[in-house]
Amino acid sequence: MENRLSSYGAELPGLTRFMLGLHPVHCGLLMASLMAGVLWIMEWTAADAGLVRGMRELVASWS
Repeated sequence: MENRLSSYGAELPGLTRFMLGLHPVHCGLLMASLMAGVLWIMEWTAADAGLVRGMRELVASWS
């Protein structure tokens, strides 16, 4: 498995290999920004306050 991954990585451009190396960080940032966007939209549209509070508590429990 490791040999397959290393041979696959050798065929990729340097920037792509760098981006794949940061993949977990990018996933975390993407999920955090999506969650923040969802919370902002829910508050902006005056969604149910209990649901917003529940989402905030869920996000706070992750960090």
